[in-house]
Amino acid sequence: MQQKYRSQSAPDDHQTMPEFQVFFNDLVLNDFNTLFTSLPKDKQYFAAGVPGSFHYRLFPESSIHLVHASLSLHWLSKLPEELQDKASPAWNKGRIHYTSAPNEVVDAYRSQFAKEMENFLDARAKELVPGGMMVMVLTGNHKGMPYSQTPIRHDVRCDIIEPDGYGKRGID
Repeated sequence: MQQKYRSQSAPDDHQTMPEFQVFFNDLVLNDFNTLFTSLPKDKQYFAAGVPGSFHYRLFPESSIHLVHASLSLHWLSKLPEELQDKASPAWNKGRIHYTSAPNEVVDAYRSQFAKEMENFLDARAKELVPGGMMVMVLTGNHKGMPYSQTPIRHDVRCDIIEPDGYGKRGID
């Protein structure tokens, strides 16, 4: 954020760097005390905890300059309803995973993820200021790979979301 601020200021502008506030978000039942005691003593920002689900709005409209979501967006807020219906072809026998499950189970999870990702993106779009930035780090696997053979990997891909809402391919 400091680099962005400097890049948008005139070269001869010697204004003081603005103060930064960092909001940490987790579910209501999270104990934020552990987080706050682990922050560095010499941090150059103000810290606050915001309880609630990231699947929905957390902040006022146009109030956030940078959103960073790291390795959390794959968590769903609830099980897909089809998995809980014994008459459904997607019924998963009470299991909450899809390893070795039929395609209907995988499709139910995929559909639930798509709905919740749309909720997340809609909420952040309202909360971000014009020109704001979002960084998302997600897990995933290759199309066609059996889910039971999904490796644990750390590939990097960067997409830049333009103001018109369309992604521009960045770095793989």
